[in-house]
Amino acid sequence: MGAVPWALLAPTPATAANFSAGQPASLVLGAPSLTSPSRAPLMDRGFEKPESVSIDGAGRVLVSDYRGHRLGIYNSLPATDGAPFDVVVGKPSKFDYRNGCSATDHSYTTGGSSGGGRLAAANNYNYRVLLYDTVPTADGAAANRVLGQTALNLCNLPAAPTASSIRGSGGVWTDGTKVLVADYQYSRVLVWNTWPTVTVQVG
Repeated sequence: MGAVPWALLAPTPATAANFSAGQPASLVLGAPSLTSPSRAPLMDRGFEKPESVSIDGAGRVLVSDYRGHRLGIYNSLPATDGAPFDVVVGKPSKFDYRNGCSATDHSYTTGGSSGGGRLAAANNYNYRVLLYDTVPTADGAAANRVLGQTALNLCNLPAAPTASSIRGSGGVWTDGTKVLVADYQYSRVLVWNTWPTVTVQVG
C-alpha cells in the first residue's frame, strides 16, 4: 500500500512536452498549499492516506481515501490548492469518517474506477467491491450490488479462494462493462466480462 499525505496533480495534458525531470507539481489536493507541512483537515477536502487516483472519460477525478473510508470525487480537476470534493462515496457526508458495512459504507477504500457512467469502488477490509449503476452526484449514495459478498450488508472474510470471493481488494478498474479486481491476498486479478446484474456473480 502506498502512503502519501496528499495528491499532487498537473492539470495539463499528459504529453512528453509537458514534463521534465524534477518538474514541480502545478497544484495539490488534500493540503492547503504545495509547501504546507501538514495536510488539510479531513472534512470536505483532506485525505487520511490516499491510496489511488484516477480520471474518467468525463473528467471526474476519483481519489480513494484509505483511512478516511471513502472515495472523494471532483467533478473536474480543481484549479486551486486544497479544493473540496464535490461528492463523497462511502460516507453519509463529507464530515463522517467511520468505517462500516452497508450499501452506503466503505471500510479502507483502496480504489475507484468510473466508466460508461458507472462506478466501482474497492473496500479492502470489507472484502468486497461495491458497484454503482450511475456515478453518484450526492454524498452517501447506496451501491446497487456487491462483488465478493452475498449481500450488501455482509463483509465476511472468505475462507478460501473461489470465483466469487475477494480476500484483498487492492484495486479496481471498469469501463462500464468489464470489471477487473486486483485481489492481492490471493495473488490474482478477477475479471467480469459484463457488468454484474445480480449481487452474487462469479468472475
